[in-house]
Amino acid sequence: LSLPTSSDGKPNVVILFADNLAYDDVGTFQTTNNKSSKSKSRTPRTDALASQGLKLLHWNSPAVLCSASRAALLTGKYPVRTGVYPRVFEPDARHGLLANETTLADYLHQEGYATKLVGK
Repeated sequence: LSLPTSSDGKPNVVILFADNLAYDDVGTFQTTNNKSSKSKSRTPRTDALASQGLKLLHWNSPAVLCSASRAALLTGKYPVRTGVYPRVFEPDARHGLLANETTLADYLHQEGYATKLVGK
């Protein structure tokens, strides 16, 4: 999602990423004429963000595991190429992305952005 620009003219960027989320689990993707939709989720704040920004409609997670899908999002690579797949990293894990891996945050830093990752 891209929100209104900041004081320096660059768009603010917020990416909401969830594992095992069905397409219609977020209100903004539910339609009244989608008869197959069984979701009754109400997500007014997420819907408000989406209405002000960009919704990416054609992205599929390359993995059903959280660590692998996040590695793909951060690097733009298939999880197996990041060394993450097929594991799920536990809080006490000693390994993760390779130290020399270039991530989305690295590219954003080059453009003057500050970044933050919040997750479970």
